[in-house]
Amino acid sequence: MIQFIANLVDDLLYEKTYNATGITLSGYKSPLETPTCLWYNGATYWVGYKGFSTNHQAVIFKYKDGVIEHEDVGVGTATSDVLLHCYPVLLIINGFLYVFQTDPHAAPIKIWKSDVAESITDGFTLHDTITGDFAYIGARLLSDGRVVILSRTDITNDYSHKISISDVDDYTSWTTNIITDADYGVNNTRHYTTAIQHYNVNEWHYFGITYRKDAGDNPYVRQAIYKTKDYVTFYNLEETFSKDIVASGAITNAELETNFVIIGSISEDTTYTAGVNAVAIDDVLYNSQWNDALQKWQFMKIATDGTITYYDVPVSNIFYLENIIATIRILYNGNNLVFLIFTDEGGGVLGRKIYASDLNFDNFQFMYDMRRVVPTDRKMMPYNLDEVNGTYIIGGGSVEDEVQFYETDNRFII
Repeated sequence: MIQFIANLVDDLLYEKTYNATGITLSGYKSPLETPTCLWYNGATYWVGYKGFSTNHQAVIFKYKDGVIEHEDVGVGTATSDVLLHCYPVLLIINGFLYVFQTDPHAAPIKIWKSDVAESITDGFTLHDTITGDFAYIGARLLSDGRVVILSRTDITNDYSHKISISDVDDYTSWTTNIITDADYGVNNTRHYTTAIQHYNVNEWHYFGITYRKDAGDNPYVRQAIYKTKDYVTFYNLEETFSKDIVASGAITNAELETNFVIIGSISEDTTYTAGVNAVAIDDVLYNSQWNDALQKWQFMKIATDGTITYYDVPVSNIFYLENIIATIRILYNGNNLVFLIFTDEGGGVLGRKIYASDLNFDNFQFMYDMRRVVPTDRKMMPYNLDEVNGTYIIGGGSVEDEVQFYETDNRFII
């Protein structure tokens, strides 16, 4: 079971609340914006933002040695975005904290860098601004020191996928290209983003599309995954189709339908499957879906050749609601898979539970129930759980002013 710092009798008391007036945690549309929480050198960092009345100011939190603190990052300007889409994400590079935020929704990306490594109290400087229209950003640090950012365009570019990659490792020079063409005017389809979390050594770089069909109740009805090595030529999982997006243009909906969709169909507008929620471990993908035909949740293990094996999720009360992109989050602790799952406890009560399994979805174990009743998906656990070595915090939050957390040194290894 989970190991705690405090020596209390009742598990309920292990949950602690940190008051942060007017602040909401990032990660509401997880996994659309990632990463939002990271471990580095004995500290847990995570990001959030302030409300509409304070221009969606980005905020960063730090936990270390039993102490939580938070500070503003930069200056918010999103006075017009009442939809609260200005979710910041976080990378830590050589100890420096980089906070990325679209400000407002479908706007340039501001990159704020901490003035001092590992410090949130010594200020942040606007390091760069990537011009263009960006939404739902997922940032990834590559092994060569560059950063890649997956995002979605606004309606003028048909809600398509675009990718930005730093030309060098100073993160001030960027190349941006459109990857997919959602063709919203014809298909009423939006391409939501998943910058798939990578662990260990992967030959390929993987990204996911969650299709939203604007019809009926707007269910998220299908998933697609593509991969690349050079961010110019993109392949399907089976490597039977590829396209140079610089020379030949973005991947069309017809090409996506035939070659990249792994669940559902672009033309479908009634069946909910949930969104791409995958991780990549040594070029094997681990994902989840709602199987509407069988009326049950399933895990998916996707081999290097694209072959998919399905496993029933052995949890009977997973929260289900069309339009919810992900009620299951998958992480990797360096040994096994870890799952953060919303459960329906009845009477409008949602559970926030932690499970673990091996890489074949066997030896599935319940680890802990964080218990707090939350209506939204703002779960807090380091995305680089495999690098954690010491005490860190897990938890989440659902409303302004509160962060509910637990201190632990348990990475849920089975």
